Amino acid sequence: MSAEKPRRITTKDLARALGLSPSTVSRALCNDPNTAEATKQRVRAAAERMGYRQDPSLRSLVSYRWRPDQRASLTSIALILEQPASTSTPADEQRAIALAQHRARAMGYALEIFSISEHESPASLSKVLFHRGINGIIIGRTTSQYDPDTFLFDWQQFAAIAVDAGMTAFPCHNVLPNHFKAVLRLWRTLRHKGYRRIGAILRDDLAFRVHPQEIGAFCVGQRELDEDDRIPICVEDPQAFPQRIAKWVARYRPEVVIARDAGALAVLRRHRIGVPAQAAFAALSLRHDDRDIAGFQHCATSIAEAVLQLDTLLRLNRLGQPPERHVLLIDPVWQPGPTLPNVPSLML
Repeated sequence: MSAEKPRRITTKDLARALGLSPSTVSRALCNDPNTAEATKQRVRAAAERMGYRQDPSLRSLVSYRWRPDQRASLTSIALILEQPASTSTPADEQRAIALAQHRARAMGYALEIFSISEHESPASLSKVLFHRGINGIIIGRTTSQYDPDTFLFDWQQFAAIAVDAGMTAFPCHNVLPNHFKAVLRLWRTLRHKGYRRIGAILRDDLAFRVHPQEIGAFCVGQRELDEDDRIPICVEDPQAFPQRIAKWVARYRPEVVIARDAGALAVLRRHRIGVPAQAAFAALSLRHDDRDIAGFQHCATSIAEAVLQLDTLLRLNRLGQPPERHVLLIDPVWQPGPTLPNVPSLML
């Protein structure tokens, strides 16, 4: 026979132990400015001693209840992330969120951040948002744990825009980076700068939407070259088959290498292929700490653009799953770097 699950300590338990009302305890836990600091400290100490843990859904509702000034001034919309935004969040994502919050405030909205991991399920989060009176949502970092059979969100109550989540991941409109156009712009810029032998290390995994887009754009660019100058795309995984990458470079001797990320650059350097002396390098997806590499950053304006799209849906009162899903494609941001000299910007 399995052991009984210990009973959850509630605010009523704290109130009973401290001789306070449950509402006073709730106010203290939510850092209500009208509650005495001594009372807050007393309640927090008891909560720690008794093992009290706030329920994220109730905490969200209660904190909203005791902040009527914010409710009256701005209409709230939600940015849903997989994990809470914190100081460990990548710097580029922090900037994207800050830009979106600034854009939202200028349009009369308060962009509030909610984390799926802090709630029992997507369905429970949708209940919190509904009871908070929030009917506009932007879906951000959620795709790594997304499962269409378990992501049971109450879509009919909301106008929704997904950001960087793929065209079919969620039953709503999307804002996505235009990978096809990005590769073409990079190709045309390289040709304009005099490069002839342009090579690419790209994955051909059809499970990832961006891979065929990048390969397709590169093949379109190759049509401009004489057949002798066309270098076959290397579709090897740099982490799994670094030796094959090195052999490909040695055989075709590209003047510049385009790759999905910085992993291919590490392989080139490990095999003593000088960058940019022997081959220049550009990445199609840079992380926030790839500061000295030329390539494309994640779209810092994606969430801000989603705010604009969401505003349109809310003004038209278009809640629920749309009969046709639309995709807004925006250009990724180019980051110049020493791995690709003399390319500070890209041609249109």
